[in-house]
Amino acid sequence: MSQKQFALIDFHGDQMLTILEDDVPRVAIKPIVDSIGIDWPTQHKKISGDPVLSKGMGLSPIPSERGPQETVT
Repeated sequence: MSQKQFALIDFHGDQMLTILEDDVPRVAIKPIVDSIGIDWPTQHKKISGDPVLSKGMGLSPIPSERGPQETVT
């Protein structure tokens, strides 16, 4: 089972969730995309199709009020 640590950091006045998972830093992508006003479905498709960015993309469970939710990191 992987070890996870969560932290919120300031990103241009917004709180950004970071995840340290098995010594690999990850960032929840959708909140950043939403914060800068970019369309999430379009950006997700671009990242998924990029030969470099897609290799580092993954799903990470994050805590929420309704229990763990998977987010794209």
